[in-house]
Amino acid sequence: DYDTLVKLELLDNPTKYITVFVEANKTALIYMQNGVYRFKYTCGPLWIDEYNMFGDFSTFVELADTIDMAGFTVTVDKVTTQKWGSYTVTLADGYGNNYPYQNMDPNMF
Repeated sequence: DYDTLVKLELLDNPTKYITVFVEANKTALIYMQNGVYRFKYTCGPLWIDEYNMFGDFSTFVELADTIDMAGFTVTVDKVTTQKWGSYTVTLADGYGNNYPYQNMDPNMF
């Protein structure tokens, strides 16, 4: 079981992003502003530091699709309520299986 670092970048401004560290066998609920995001994650058996991340034995994945977190409003009988966009991602447990080991370049992330 491996820890994972998740990064969500706002597509129209990649300098705005959210990173979340998810411990092995845990889940994370991330609240984000409306927008379209690029989703990346890296995982490995041992977190080293922010620069080296998981070192030589890491896996890096970037979703081919983007995530649209647009909220919307619904009006029923003159009562308006805000609904929030949601998106569920199940991270592949493919470390070393579906994805190769690689030395993670922090610039990719």
